[in-house]
Amino acid sequence: MLSHLVFWHETYVRIVRALIRGKHTALTGVFRDFNELAVETFRDSEDQALGRRLAAAQRDLAEELASLPAPARIRIKSGAMARGPAQFADRIAAHIRGHLSDLRHKSRRLPVQRSLRASALQPMLRA
Repeated sequence: MLSHLVFWHETYVRIVRALIRGKHTALTGVFRDFNELAVETFRDSEDQALGRRLAAAQRDLAEELASLPAPARIRIKSGAMARGPAQFADRIAAHIRGHLSDLRHKSRRLPVQRSLRASALQPMLRA
């Protein structure tokens, strides 16, 4: 998930910087393919390095969004809804909150899954 967030934050920075230069660049393709590219791109990256990249991209994105006038419109992908800087920032925050919620739900299930695996092994350990 960290590679996914880094990929998208760095992509957002590139798109917003292009918009500031007067270029309207939007990705062409489907989100599933972009998400697969994110995993492939950062497959061998360590979590700490990804964390640093995410923090840097977040700083850059915040600065770039602050420099855009309110009427500016940011479009991530061809055919996707164009959003103003504030709407765009809100959408990114919602995206991150969604992933945090997913992690919380998964972490609640982990102890149950571990205990199920352990209980499944008990008969073999006694034999």
